Parts: sequence; structure tokens; C-alpha cells
Amino acid sequence: FFQRQTNISSKSPAPTYKLKHATPEQSARVRARAGEAFEARSSDDYAFWRLATTHVKASVDPVALRHFRELQATVAAPCANYASSFHKAQCLWADNGCGQQCIAENAGRFFKKMARSSKTRDERAAVARGGP
Repeated sequence: FFQRQTNISSKSPAPTYKLKHATPEQSARVRARAGEAFEARSSDDYAFWRLATTHVKASVDPVALRHFRELQATVAAPCANYASSFHKAQCLWADNGCGQQCIAENAGRFFKKMARSSKTRDERAAVARGGP
């Protein structure tokens, strides 16, 4: 949804638009109304999506996927809980790419943790091989 706003600060009379997301209730109503009929009308699209998903899942390295999910849970998810993450200055564009400072701070902690974990794993492997 777009909400029209008049751009008062600009010398140009052109309007600007502010992105307004659907509420959870609106999304639920749309999903309920569309239901199975929507999928039936879009069966070719769904078939293509399922095929593409199968190919992507088969080609993803499970270890890399685990690291990505850990990164997402450790870095991005906590930032979503802070209203300050969604201040205009914290977003790359409109309300997209928000929480940059929070993400940078958490990412630093995450990568330090990963480095310690990797070093410990390497040390265990060396001991298992009979090394120091």
C-alpha cells in the first residue's frame, strides 16, 4: 500500500509516496479469501516455485546454511526488537535495510564467537591427529 503525501519541503509540486505495509489482519483476510482457488489458478507458478526450491535446497551446503541461520538468529533477529533500529537514519532506503548499527555490533560479536569456535575445532582436530 502506498499513502500519498505532499512534499512541502521541496520546491517541486510533485507528490512523494510513503510505503505503508498491510496489517496482519489485512494479510490474513487476503489469504483467507484467496484460499485454495488462488493456488489452483496459479498452479504453473507454484509448480515452478516448488521445482526451483527443490534445486536450491539440493545445492546448498548444509554447514553454510547452519552458519547463515546462526548468523540470522544472533545478528538480525535481536535487532528487530529495538524500535531505534527502524529510525529513518538506521535504514538504507525507506523501511528497508534497517538496524545497520545494531547489525554491525552483533555481527562483530558473532564473528569473534565463530573464530573462537573454529580455533577450538582446529585444536581438537590436531589432537585427534596426534599433534600438539
